[in-house]
Amino acid sequence: MHYGIAFLLLIFSSAFSTGFSPESNTVDYGTVEYDSDPKRELYFVNSLDSPLIIYKVTSSCGCMFASWPKEQILPREKNKITVHYLTKRIGRFSKTLTVYYGSENQSEPSVYILYVKGEVLPE
Repeated sequence: MHYGIAFLLLIFSSAFSTGFSPESNTVDYGTVEYDSDPKRELYFVNSLDSPLIIYKVTSSCGCMFASWPKEQILPREKNKITVHYLTKRIGRFSKTLTVYYGSENQSEPSVYILYVKGEVLPE
């Protein structure tokens, strides 16, 4: 009986250990001036016991893009994704970034959705 419970706990905990562990799932620009600094940084940790690879990060619109580490991220290592939102678009915004990541022994990449929001003030 105890072995069965221990096995289920192991399976359950590994199902939620994604490897990509960001400090937050939202990048909040807050209220920013028109044509102001478009960069924000989102820090994350590789919570796997093996190196993590970020294959790509895609945006839900053409008004935003991201840069990310192209090299493997070692276990327990902290790194960042830099988000660039074009602040020449006035008004509130709510977008997503999709992070495709995994490890060398994974057959299909995992997916993590990040939310990006804020408001750009008029000139």
